[in-house]
Amino acid sequence: MRHSSRIREVEMIAERTGRRRIVSALAGLLCLSACGKPAADRPAAVASCVSVEGRAAKSGAGLSAGDDILEGETIIAEDGGAAVVKIRDRASLRLKNAGKIVFDKVGETIALQLDYGALMSVVSKADRTFSIRTPAATVGVRGTAFYVESRAVDQTYVCLCEGALSVTTPDTVHEIRTPARDHHNAVLISPSRSGALMPAPAPMLNHTNSDISDLETVLSRR
Repeated sequence: MRHSSRIREVEMIAERTGRRRIVSALAGLLCLSACGKPAADRPAAVASCVSVEGRAAKSGAGLSAGDDILEGETIIAEDGGAAVVKIRDRASLRLKNAGKIVFDKVGETIALQLDYGALMSVVSKADRTFSIRTPAATVGVRGTAFYVESRAVDQTYVCLCEGALSVTTPDTVHEIRTPARDHHNAVLISPSRSGALMPAPAPMLNHTNSDISDLETVLSRR
């Protein structure tokens, strides 16, 4: 009788221990679900926010200096605001004029989409795989400093500050290089009389050499 009682006691202890293990395992699963993916499985940041003036947002949430930016995310600088972003050691950019930019692809190639607003950027001289797409044109950057305004669905302003770039519309491909004496060469892409989206010479607008120097400093930081 005493032996049977002892066996039953051992069985009860084992049963309680098993329940505790099940509860512990369930708690672990719930924690993984609540806490998200392990760090090793999370997508790596492709860029980081350096500074914010006024108000800016990242994919619907507030954007602050030090925030990471993932591939596919959207940055918006509200009216009167601006955001400076560094894309690893490959490029730095400043978004302003109530601008919206999407980080479409950041890998061997960098492809950004500027839906509206203005973007100033400095690209590493070693990088030849950088492009900006607006509703009116695609700007392929060959280095190293440029300014883009997406003004309307059929109007984009592009200023090459240093280096070379190509502007592609549904109707033409236009190559731009900086002249020897003047370090700015700008065009305005808009509908021609025939309705084709064509580039025409334009003056330097809404950016300065100081803006370029500031972004060069950001890009040089480690």
